[in-house]
Amino acid sequence: MFLRFLSTCCVFFLCQGETTKYALLGKKVHLSTNIQPFPDEILWKHNGNKVIEFNGNKEDVYGSYKGRVTLDWISADLNISDVRFEDSGAYELELFINQKMHYINYNLQVIDKVTRPSISCERIPANGSSESGYQATLTCSAESKQSQSLLKFNWGPNGNMQLGPKLVIPLGNEHDAQVYDCTVSNPLSKESETFTAKECYPGKTLTLCV
Repeated sequence: MFLRFLSTCCVFFLCQGETTKYALLGKKVHLSTNIQPFPDEILWKHNGNKVIEFNGNKEDVYGSYKGRVTLDWISADLNISDVRFEDSGAYELELFINQKMHYINYNLQVIDKVTRPSISCERIPANGSSESGYQATLTCSAESKQSQSLLKFNWGPNGNMQLGPKLVIPLGNEHDAQVYDCTVSNPLSKESETFTAKECYPGKTLTLCV
């Protein structure tokens, strides 16, 4: 179908640059185009391989996308259901409209929901001496099947006190009931956990986890 574009199309028009899109594993993702007027022919590719194409009369779906994609013949929007990690990658849309070729590029990243985080404590003497009392470093962590760079960490009430996976806190005695909370988020989900300062003392459980 698209081979004939090379001979009939006199102008190649870049519609827009690459857009990054996130999708949750097992859910649906919608790739929109905002194309007007409606296209004569449509081809979606993933990492250079055909996903679905429409020749003006009928459509064909390829590979693992069979039964999982729907194409809007008017807008060229693509819906992918039950998304998988292997659906991540570069998507290219090729459109033929009024004898012009249009391209739209997407970068799709499929991610999992954030797991409930765990909080551990390292207790150290304040100012280098136990006579001055103690302080502690709390470390918040969460498992992730994707890059850790996608995770954001917020400490404090409503997650508004401090950013980052570590938090240095002052310690009272072994009955210190001050509560700290850590919220971990990625672009599509978030989870929280709380930690009580007295758990930093020997004989206490030093890590809270699911």
